[in-house]
Amino acid sequence: EPINILIVDDITMNRNMLRRRFEKCIAPNCVVHEATTGEESLTVCGEDGKSFDVIIMDQYMNEAGGVMVGTDAIIALRRMNVQSFIIGCSGNDVDERFYTAGANCIWKKPLPSNVEIIQQLRAGLSIS
Repeated sequence: EPINILIVDDITMNRNMLRRRFEKCIAPNCVVHEATTGEESLTVCGEDGKSFDVIIMDQYMNEAGGVMVGTDAIIALRRMNVQSFIIGCSGNDVDERFYTAGANCIWKKPLPSNVEIIQQLRAGLSIS
């Protein structure tokens, strides 16, 4: 199934790695968009006609000059009525903060296997 994905991470290498995993192994028909900060994710999601099936949100994005942490961005996205399947992504123990903010799923770094990711996406997006 073709899916629209927004990857929000301040580190270019992380965005590129995740993009390649999705395009080559997880969802070959996906369309991947990127944002480097929580603030930029709000702008992208607020554009007319933009909607994403999946948003992958890093927690700390200060290398790109972002002030918002991922959980703050998720709260703002949910207030904007963004209905995407949101995945909080962090190497830190912030699972509860992500869920409280409105994330549907959490990925710890290092990321889950491709098989686990596909299973989570199928369940979260109700794809058989």
